[in-house]
Amino acid sequence: MTFSAYQWGGCVLEFSEKSLVSANPIVSKTLGNLCGPRDLEFDSSGNLWVANEYGGTVVEFNGASLGSGRPSVSAVISGLSQPALDQWPTSLAFDQSSNLWIGW
Repeated sequence: MTFSAYQWGGCVLEFSEKSLVSANPIVSKTLGNLCGPRDLEFDSSGNLWVANEYGGTVVEFNGASLGSGRPSVSAVISGLSQPALDQWPTSLAFDQSSNLWIGW
């Protein structure tokens, strides 16, 4: 499976690997209710983390639920935006110790 952030639509789309080589890739899953998803990272447990830029949050989707029809949110880190400084969470990375780094 391959995930892609679609910033202006407020969702994260999953495409099956086989459809990516076609001229018209097929969306197999949509994770919605986001406000400007900007970056995606999987942690070592297979959970999907999304930098939700304009929501000022980072959202974790439970990895085990991603294959189901109803992916579940495991955690939300909020209070990450500073609108007066035009700063929003835009990038994510995990280091070798599994610490989450958030950039803006």
